[in-house]
Amino acid sequence: MIKLIDIFNQLLQEEKEKRDRCLRIADRKYDKPSAYKSGAVVRCRKGEIWKDLKENNLNNTYKTALAQTEKEALELVDKNWDEFGGEECNNGFCDIFAKNLAKHLPGSKIMSTEDSRSTTFGHVWIEYKGNYFDAETPNGVTSWKELPWMVKFYNKNKEYPTDIEFINEAESLHKWFKRQGPKGKEGGWVDCNAPDGSGGYKACGRKKGEKRSKYPSCRPTAAQCKTPGKGKKWGKTK
Repeated sequence: MIKLIDIFNQLLQEEKEKRDRCLRIADRKYDKPSAYKSGAVVRCRKGEIWKDLKENNLNNTYKTALAQTEKEALELVDKNWDEFGGEECNNGFCDIFAKNLAKHLPGSKIMSTEDSRSTTFGHVWIEYKGNYFDAETPNGVTSWKELPWMVKFYNKNKEYPTDIEFINEAESLHKWFKRQGPKGKEGGWVDCNAPDGSGGYKACGRKKGEKRSKYPSCRPTAAQCKTPGKGKKWGKTK
């Protein structure tokens, strides 16, 4: 016969494990104590968030997506990185990473902004079961406003982008580069680090097998390549 004290101890142990798990996840998602962190822990303990979040599996999925993105990035840019980390990935390859990560997380949705006030001229990330992920947030955050890219945007502009939208995987890259840019019939953004030799710039989207010596530094039009602050305010690689 099960004693009442045994049932109590079992419930207490389950609650302790649940509490420890919530704190561990919160510690990975938030570097410093904050109201966001405290609120997320409370919601986790109530079972409102992170219910299906597996600590080890998600981290492995992130690493797989990052490795695949690095492979694709090397096909576009002739450069070897000491380490292809999240910040490096978000400087030109955030859309590729989002596409790769979404493949491993069924039911996830790709989100984007093309706000021209950002240093990278937009950002792409994914939403999955109420959490938001990009290359700099392997464990996700509970609000897209907490993404490091968004924090930098807000600190600079004192407001968040207003053009946030969901895009499906099939159209994400096409939509991202669908702008009037290079000369001739070819459409899309231009790569300001890839002059075409005749006063213009090559398309930001590379052709299969094509490599370039510098990081992509893309803008909707060639005229915007002359915007002051290149390499400092926009087009940065670090």
